[in-house]
Amino acid sequence: MRVLIVFATREGHTHRIADHIAEAVRRRGYEPHVVDAAATGDDFDLGGHAAAILAASVHLGTHEREMKRFIRQHREALQSMPSAFISVSMSAVRAADPT
Repeated sequence: MRVLIVFATREGHTHRIADHIAEAVRRRGYEPHVVDAAATGDDFDLGGHAAAILAASVHLGTHEREMKRFIRQHREALQSMPSAFISVSMSAVRAADPT
C-alpha cells in the first residue's frame, strides 16, 4: 500500500516531521511517498495512493497557502480515502515551555 505524505513548511521543521512519519510508515510495511505541497501542480494525481497524511505549519494563525491550495484542488480525492491532517505550531511549544 502506498501512503502519500504531503507537507508545507517555511523553516523546514514540518519537512523533518514528514520524513519521520515516512520512516514510521515504512517500518509498518507500507510505501511512503513524501511530497512538498509547493512542488505539486494542477496535474498532480493522488491515484495509486491508498491513504494520505498532510502536515502543515501554522504562521500568524493560518496554515501554509500551498497546503490550502493542495486541499482545495484535491478535496474529493482526499475525502474518498483514509486521511489525516497534522498541524505544526512552534508557538504551542513555546507556550508550554516554562523557561
